[in-house]
Amino acid sequence: MSISWLGNIMIKLLGSESYISEKNDELSSRNFVGFSISTKTQADSSVTLLDTFNGNAAGLSVGQESNGAVTKIESDTIGLYHSAEAAKIGDRIYNSFTLDSFELGYESKTFYLVNELIESYGHEFIDSVLTQLMRKHIISCNNPVLMCKFLTFLTEFDADVISMTSAYSITSFSHKKYNSVKEMVLISIELWKSKDALNLLEDMEPYQRRSLEVYRLKIINMLKGL
Repeated sequence: MSISWLGNIMIKLLGSESYISEKNDELSSRNFVGFSISTKTQADSSVTLLDTFNGNAAGLSVGQESNGAVTKIESDTIGLYHSAEAAKIGDRIYNSFTLDSFELGYESKTFYLVNELIESYGHEFIDSVLTQLMRKHIISCNNPVLMCKFLTFLTEFDADVISMTSAYSITSFSHKKYNSVKEMVLISIELWKSKDALNLLEDMEPYQRRSLEVYRLKIINMLKGL
């Protein structure tokens, strides 16, 4: 299991993915079975917003730690986050996305569609739908053009509007082998001014492509100055 924190958002990845290590340029793999996203509400508590296992919802849970003891309240119902309505909305967004064109600095038709859905359902729910959509269609597609297209789409939104999706996209795509995707991740971090991504960037192995490495160091210095 891989656990990453971006600020107050924890992402536990459980699934499988192949990747190329930039250190030795060898193909490696990591095994997961789903993912869980939690957010800190206080110094000693967290709320699990999204939890899946092999694509199935595991319910919503709230965990609070006090004096070393953990109390967990779990819901037996899937709820709104995993409803048929969520799947229907996700398909609607993805269909619009596949037919749309995207360019940095411009707002797409899909952007306006998502904003309308946010007005109807709230940004937290639509954020969770986008996260599921990304997990289902984008992350394991092995298509760098589609990955870059999706990241370009996400940068149309402020990071705090899609906090789960933006954090999950950074941690997921930053380890892809494609230089175009790596560059788009850096662009996303720069546009979002994601200070929470500073540790992730600093812990990365240096990029083999010099232009990317120079850009990575530039973003690190920018985030340190915020």
